[in-house]
Amino acid sequence: MEIYEAALSMLLDRRDRERGIEASGIRLSERQARRLLQRLAYWMVDNGQAEISRSDAIHHLADVLPNLPEVAEQGSVEQILNHVIARSGLLRAPDDDSLDFVHRTFQDYLAARFAVERRNFGALVNHAHDDRWEDVIRMAVAHASPEDAQQLLRRLITRGDRFTANVDGRHRLHLLAAACLDYVTELAPGIRQEVRSRVEGVIPPKSREEAANLAKVGPVILDLLPGPDGLQDHEAEAVVHTAGLLGGDPAMTVLKRYRTCTKGNVPYYLQLHWSRHDIAEYAREILRHNQGIDYLAISTAEQMAELGQLKLPISIALNGDFETGQLAALPNATQVESLTIGYNSRLVNLEVLDSYPNLHNFTLDICRQVKDVSALNRSNVQSLSIWKANIECLRDLPRLTQLREFRINSDSRSFGLCDFFPASEVTSVYLGPMSCGSLRGISQWPTISDLSIAAHGPIDGLAEFAELPQLWSLELRGSAVPNMVHKIPTMEAVRFLTISEAESIDLSVMVDRFPNLQGVELNCNGGPIDVSVLRAVEGLAVRVHGAIEVRGR
Repeated sequence: MEIYEAALSMLLDRRDRERGIEASGIRLSERQARRLLQRLAYWMVDNGQAEISRSDAIHHLADVLPNLPEVAEQGSVEQILNHVIARSGLLRAPDDDSLDFVHRTFQDYLAARFAVERRNFGALVNHAHDDRWEDVIRMAVAHASPEDAQQLLRRLITRGDRFTANVDGRHRLHLLAAACLDYVTELAPGIRQEVRSRVEGVIPPKSREEAANLAKVGPVILDLLPGPDGLQDHEAEAVVHTAGLLGGDPAMTVLKRYRTCTKGNVPYYLQLHWSRHDIAEYAREILRHNQGIDYLAISTAEQMAELGQLKLPISIALNGDFETGQLAALPNATQVESLTIGYNSRLVNLEVLDSYPNLHNFTLDICRQVKDVSALNRSNVQSLSIWKANIECLRDLPRLTQLREFRINSDSRSFGLCDFFPASEVTSVYLGPMSCGSLRGISQWPTISDLSIAAHGPIDGLAEFAELPQLWSLELRGSAVPNMVHKIPTMEAVRFLTISEAESIDLSVMVDRFPNLQGVELNCNGGPIDVSVLRAVEGLAVRVHGAIEVRGR
């Protein structure tokens, strides 16, 4: 606050004296100039405007001048306004009919001072839900006497307490009160503790969901975000995610504190929010400083242009309509081991993969114009994911004999499984609902040990599961799961099972079909579930998610 006070004093009083400019005509003291500017600033904030018309400014100054007779006698209202514009250095005229402050901070500072002098504490609290009043309220706390500051903080937390049905609104007011603590010069310990107790469960956020909810409160929370020192991994991740979601210069101040942090998934969240900030500045100030970034998502030519100053991680996602030449021209592409090409409507083949000789994992994500994937045969890809691809490109897949992991969700229901399934010793497979019309032929891949299936309709060929002797982990997802469980043959090899729609399944049938289970994960859709039948299975670890009630434990 001292900085703003000094800047105002310099602009309103000392600037002309220190430059040797002699006043002529209208003369205003610093106090008088402040009185006039405060009135304009408060009206602009109160009306949510960044500008004021010249006629409105004249109207408001006319209301003030009777209380400043020594100013009023020096000229007309318009002459005094013109003097303030010309000599204050705070108010400017961008065109003939409008005025604004040279910086929003000065407007908020002066408006806060006006509110405190008029004791407009009720108005301040009533606007506390509005982002545009955040800085005004914090500066008002700084301007206020210790007694008035205490009153203002108590009103904020009291109003927040009344938001019983609006969690975001309650958090917003309590967090704003907490953000004001740094502006208070003197405060009773009881009030300080009362404010802090309201935010102890919110700061720091502890999950991605909490981060998203906290970001809804707005930029007021940025000054309250701690770390990275003293935070656990999941807390540091959530703080970075919160700041990243908010974006802007204040968020950059928080993110710079974390730019060298490698706790948990902090590097991932740092790169996640690249596009929310100035691309060049973010690459220079944040990304280039973090040695833990092992994945980078790129969606614009601007981002691609900054890669030369970054250490390219081993995992890259290139999303958008990049040309083949752009995709192939990444610096140090030979170091990339995992590549995703997504949302590209221009790409027609995968010749670009020749530029990535050390590629082990490849994902093709919604690139519907790609009809030729034969370049994969020249690659070292061992893990392949195909999402919503053109059906024509699937015909080349059986040649990929080196694959070990295969994941697909493309409209292959008109194919037999052996028509697109890789002729390899694949061990891990995911078949999405668009790929699950029939499982006939899956027994030709007896090396499968980890299988995940998502289905929403009838599936043929489940009997062939009995011919997968190495299948130890099975995941069944989708609305077709209850019917699938009844049709699956006895599978003695399966040790770990994950199923959805669990509350709709006869668990005794599940135990019969999988006699050697060691672990089961039951995902419910909000209904109750009775797991008492599972208690008879010796050594079985049971996890239940999404059930409103779990009986029989």
